[in-house]
Amino acid sequence: MKENELVELGFEKCVGELDEPDWYYYTYDFAPGLSLISCGSDELVDGEWVVEFFEADEFQSKSKIDILQVIKAIERIKKKVK
Repeated sequence: MKENELVELGFEKCVGELDEPDWYYYTYDFAPGLSLISCGSDELVDGEWVVEFFEADEFQSKSKIDILQVIKAIERIKKKVK
């Protein structure tokens, strides 16, 4: 997946600390404790961003279509706060 595709999907850019201003990654937060996270900008695989569930790296994808389907499914069943 390319960086612009992460942005199109609604991921937010998270920039490194003061000692690492050029390092960054992306997150998509569904709810507290449930997020998608990309690899760091220094860990691209063949120029592609890999996305996984935060703290559950058993599930990974570089496919925009796969990640879009995950986002749509979780957002569809997400309880709406009234």
